[in-house]
Amino acid sequence: MISLSKASHHFINVVLSKIKIKQSVSYKQMFEYFERHRFFFQGTIKQTKRKPPKLHVYNPYISHVVREHILKLPNYRYVTFSVNNSTIRLHIFYENSIDDFLKIIPNYIYFMYQLSDFQKQTTFYYYLTDCKKIAKHKILTPDEVNTGSTNMNTAVITIWRKQEVYKTTIHELIHRMGLDGFNVDMLDFYKQRYGITSKHLLVNEAVTDFWAILINVYLIVKLLNLSYRDFLTYVQAERMFVLYQAQKMLSLNRDWNRYTHVFSYYIVKGELFQNLPLTLKKMNYQINNYDDVQALLEKTKPIQSIPFQEGCLRMSKIELN
Repeated sequence: MISLSKASHHFINVVLSKIKIKQSVSYKQMFEYFERHRFFFQGTIKQTKRKPPKLHVYNPYISHVVREHILKLPNYRYVTFSVNNSTIRLHIFYENSIDDFLKIIPNYIYFMYQLSDFQKQTTFYYYLTDCKKIAKHKILTPDEVNTGSTNMNTAVITIWRKQEVYKTTIHELIHRMGLDGFNVDMLDFYKQRYGITSKHLLVNEAVTDFWAILINVYLIVKLLNLSYRDFLTYVQAERMFVLYQAQKMLSLNRDWNRYTHVFSYYIVKGELFQNLPLTLKKMNYQINNYDDVQALLEKTKPIQSIPFQEGCLRMSKIELN
């Protein structure tokens, strides 16, 4: 049975005990924007018995630790279906039952194809490991941070953790569909604002995960047949969590991006969530509408640092089992 994770339930109860959920025109506009697109996949899902393909595990964002877990996954399933006259191929490597996964994931992919009117095939490699994103070093690495990647040349998306698998599917499809078009150079600005010493900065990773989190909340509410009020609560819960994660990161070594896009994943995204109604308004409540985002970020108040007291590095909190 599809349900929220226990950790999500607990966090939502914490949020409800601390803040009063307020309505916002921006949240309503965003919800209505999502509502204009179909989310429930009703096509035919075909499962075929076949020999597992070659593993796509030699990837700069897949650590040797995660790779070892992937190589131990005992089961394989090949699944295909069609969306917008485009073939979707899923190569799923797993240990435990994936019955609920197969009920959920076609809806996520289907919604993103409707949202973008995308009409090209995509192949997914899902390695459903139990590897968690937990801090181990003062400068974070892909082993601690990354969950997925997209190869634009081969149209292959690879995802290697069960943790945040649905949100990550949205994130990678945003890349695949070219909806991540915020590529301005803000390195000098953030060097001055936060003292970042990294030599590179991809701000588009922040807006990509920003939308992935919000779309994930919407799809969770729809799949669980919940109310708009629940949507508001879940959005506020994610906002609180994203800001907390951003505040933590500011106490780490300033060479945030030495190995992966930590600064964008956590801190720039935190700035986007800080005044969420205004951010949504500037984007006109639509993905891939980023004309005013640079000016918005430059006017945003800097996030305040807190001590890094616990090592959870997940990027979103509300998650389906």
